Amino acid sequence: MAVTVGLGLAAAASVRIFLAERRLGTVLKEDLERSVRLAPGNSEAWARLGALLEREGDAAGAARALDQAVRLNSYNAPAWVDLALHWELEGDAARAERCLLQAVRVDGGVSTHWALVNFYLRQGVDDRFWNVMRATLRGSRTELESAFDLCWRASNDPAEILQKGIPDTPEILRRYFRYVLDTGRKPALEAGWSRLSPHLVPADRELGLRYVDLLIEGRRIAEAMMVWNRLAERRLIPHDAALDPARGMLVSNGQFLFPPSGQAFDWRLISAEGVAADVQRRDKDGNLRIRLGGAHPETTELLSQWVPVMPEQDYRLSFSYRTETLPPDTGLYWVARDETGSAKTELLATSPLAAQESWTGSRVAFRTRRETRLVRLVFAYRRSLGTTRSRGGVTLASVQLLPGAEAAKP
Repeated sequence: MAVTVGLGLAAAASVRIFLAERRLGTVLKEDLERSVRLAPGNSEAWARLGALLEREGDAAGAARALDQAVRLNSYNAPAWVDLALHWELEGDAARAERCLLQAVRVDGGVSTHWALVNFYLRQGVDDRFWNVMRATLRGSRTELESAFDLCWRASNDPAEILQKGIPDTPEILRRYFRYVLDTGRKPALEAGWSRLSPHLVPADRELGLRYVDLLIEGRRIAEAMMVWNRLAERRLIPHDAALDPARGMLVSNGQFLFPPSGQAFDWRLISAEGVAADVQRRDKDGNLRIRLGGAHPETTELLSQWVPVMPEQDYRLSFSYRTETLPPDTGLYWVARDETGSAKTELLATSPLAAQESWTGSRVAFRTRRETRLVRLVFAYRRSLGTTRSRGGVTLASVQLLPGAEAAKP
């Protein structure tokens, strides 16, 4: 009983706040009373007088004025809304609902739907709330996030919200998925993406990559690959970027045909003082040139990529590179870390690359563990003892990770 009373008081308070915020301007009650005496057929003047009287606590006077407003003009939707708010404050929910339904019938705009859906929220959520919510969302393009907030005030069940409240309209689904992503409502993401996925357009690329990042962060690797591959299937990322560890499709953008996005399963360039990088593409070939200016840290990652892999599998990392004006001990090396869980286990750490002015192919091998599902592949720099920081450049091309029997080939 105490809970019911508390909800009722909260609802009444919210209605009074709404009435207090009505835009009555600087019009005085005396002016409005004079207006209705001089022009008794002016529905708007009666409506404004009724709202003012309600705000001042004259419930009887407000009811008479608002009744007169809707009698004079049955299409005065704002007056119907104010009259509904009056009867709600008086505890007559049935009469309030009838007034709001009449407002929707004569107007049908977003503001009247918004008033009705808020009324149903205050009265207790049921199918009427969800039906009007869907209508409100279909008719609005400017206040969708506020409507989504209202859905989550009505229910904490992501499935109920999506099923009952969110229309199957691509733009609304897109805005809703962005909303749950921005507000950190992780339980709602999977089903929201499933609804949005058939309707993906180029503008959804960023949403998809953010979602993949979130799934990788939670080590939901299979789900992350499914989202990534859907983006590739819809050609929102390069089609050949699709991943399938069982078939040896592991490294994305290994030919550096596109600038690294720094997201999801693409390359991430590490921002560090004294380090610059750019993709160079010619015809169907590409490479990544990294320049070390001498002011860079003594130890720093330069490039990395999350790579989904199979457990207890042999892999061979192969790549081509050449250097420019770097010393014989370049300080550049590759690392592969098992980061499937919270612990990090080093599976591979190469010796520093030797300086090579012409293109040179190189390959190294490592084996994953029984628990391994995700490897972080890193190209890094570390100043060797007895040397100074390297100054110059390195260009990488054709980075591949090959599994199983492929890894054993020379």
